[in-house]
Formats: sequence, C-alpha cells, structure tokens
Amino acid sequence: MKVGLTQIGARALAVLAACCAFGAPRADAGEERPWYEHYTRPSVAPAKPQTAPGGRFFWQRPSAGAHQVERFITDLGACRLPDDTGKLNRRTSINEWFNAGASTDIERGLIAWLLYRMETEYDGLRAVAAPLREQLHALAKNKAGYKQYMKLYDRVREWCDRLEAFEGRGSLVASARFLQKELPNDFSCDPAQLEAELAQLHRSWQEKTQGLDLGRPESAAMLAAGAADYMKARDTVRFGLFGLAAYVARHDVVDLKDEWRRQWDVTSEQMSDYVTGAEYGEWQHASSLLGRQSVAANRDVFKIEKIRRGTLCPEALIDDSMRTPIDVLLVRLPALAGELRKNPKTDRAKLKPLEDRLASIRQAARKVPEDLPDARQALFFALALQR
Repeated sequence: MKVGLTQIGARALAVLAACCAFGAPRADAGEERPWYEHYTRPSVAPAKPQTAPGGRFFWQRPSAGAHQVERFITDLGACRLPDDTGKLNRRTSINEWFNAGASTDIERGLIAWLLYRMETEYDGLRAVAAPLREQLHALAKNKAGYKQYMKLYDRVREWCDRLEAFEGRGSLVASARFLQKELPNDFSCDPAQLEAELAQLHRSWQEKTQGLDLGRPESAAMLAAGAADYMKARDTVRFGLFGLAAYVARHDVVDLKDEWRRQWDVTSEQMSDYVTGAEYGEWQHASSLLGRQSVAANRDVFKIEKIRRGTLCPEALIDDSMRTPIDVLLVRLPALAGELRKNPKTDRAKLKPLEDRLASIRQAARKVPEDLPDARQALFFALALQR
C-alpha cells in the first residue's frame, strides 16, 4: 500500500509508544521470565478501569515477548465467552482482562474456547484436547491465580499452532471439487484421490493417538509429523491452480507459501469487523494520533479522512464492498494491469493471458461459498501469482 507520510508517521509513533510501554526483557535480568510476567496487571480490580499498557508489534523481527503479546490480544479479540444464558456470545478485550483483578473468568473462558475450537475442527484432535482440558479443570478446582492460567494458555496456544493444519479439514475435499468444477483446466488436484488420502491419514492418526501422553517428547514429534502430512494434503488444494506448486518450488530463495499465507492473514485482519482486542492496538493508537478517539473495526481506519487523503492509490484502501482478501486483490490487480498498459515498454501480448486468468478467477470468486476456506485461499494465492 502506498501511503502518505501522515500514516507512516502515525504507525511509527504507535509502534514506538508500544515498545516504550511494553519493552523486551532486560538483558541483565538474569533468567528470562515468561512474557506474561512482564505484563503484570493489578491484583485488585481498580475502581476506575485503566488502559492496559503496551500495544501491538508489526516489526519483521519483534523484540522478545512481542509475538506472544500480539497473539494474546488477537485471541482475546476473537474469542467468545459465555453470556448470561450460557451461549458463547460475549466478547472481551485486553483492557477488560487487565482490569479483572483476582478474577480468572476470562482466562478460563479463553482456554476453554481454544479447546472447543480444537475439538470441533476435527474429532481426531479430542485426544490432544482431553489432557489439556483436565489441566484446566484442575486449575479451577485449586483456585489457581491468573499467571498459572496464562502458563496453560501458552501451552494450549502452542498446540493450536502446531495443529493448525487440521483447521477446516472437513471442507477440504469440497474445496477441491469446487475448484475442479470452476477451473477444470487449471486445477491439478484430483478430489477422489485426495479423499482417499485423507481417509488413510485419519485411520493412521486415530491409531497413533490412542493413549496419547502429551508429556512425552515422542508424542509431540508424532503429532508434528501427522500435522505435516495433513498440511501437505491441504497444499495440494491451496496451491493446485495454474501450476502454483511448481512455481513455488522453483523459487526457493523466498518461502512464497509462507509469505502468501502471511499476506492472507494480514489482509484478513485489516478487513476484520472488530478491533483486535476491542478498541485496542495499532489502529487505536494511529487513529487517536490522527484526531479520532477510537475505531469500531480494523477496516474503519481506512475511512479516516486524513488517511484517505494521504493515500496515493485509492485501490490501496479497503472499503465496505470488500469482504474477503480475494476482493482486495480483485480491485488492486486490474489497477496494476491498467498502469502497465499505459507504459509504452509493456509487452501487451504477454499481459493478455494474465488478464484472461484474472477474469476466470474473478468468475470463480463470485461463486465460492464462505464455508470453503481452502478454495478461497487457493484463489487468493492464484491472484498473488498473477500479480
């Protein structure tokens, strides 16, 4: 995104303020403490709610603990806690957590929410979630403090990251069938073969996870290997369009798979309908510096007049018509192609096939259901390739 100095300066000041408020552990502090012990909250809930110190970090190489802080704030913004009726409808925030005093309701709810997601994504993960849920019950029974819950949260979050390959597993074959139907000449994955491979992986997983002990190193290695097998199967779908897999393999200097996944995550967050951590984070700092007290959603930052005026290319903004990262690229790529066509040095004969591919991807993107995340990512990665 090309932006003016106003936005760049606001972002720089926001990150600088965050780093000053929540610094990395001191080099001379001796044994390094867990990140959450550097983020101490009041032991008694204050009469007047306070703003949690710190902020979000967007450096490529964040200081120690910054990644965990950002991850925790993101989880708090995304999770749903039980409301008065017991349904998972209540949102929370980093500020609410910071002002909770001795209460551990938010920590318990956050951990339970992560475990619930793990169990509902794929029944084969119940063997992993069960011992973690037992630890959660033990903490509640012993009336543990919030730091003990934070230690368990770190462990649960680590397992969630390791087993990310299983997320949305049930719709993987459906994604492959959709792409084969919409782009039959450009999709290399065979849905029937994929379905058979997943069935075999499921049987193998069920056998290996019987009597699972997460405390044993060999168990962690086995789970990591199983997750890698699933990720490999998923990538046959996500990178199955237009020879993407072969293209990525040829360009081994940069991990394009990881880079494009990161771009999907960052764009998704920019488009989110809530501020990560509920009115907290970099957008909150930036918007206040620009003369606006708060924003209701991450996408709302693009509506701030000073940012709109300071943006060189209007296609770099995100508006309400864009609901997915695919929509963003479908706006920006035609603009890029238009600029290339204006350049007299452009070989228009080479540009025409790329524009034809863009049109076919656009047509498929209009039809892709919301419950097919792998198909959506495949289309996004195909657009990244055209770019």
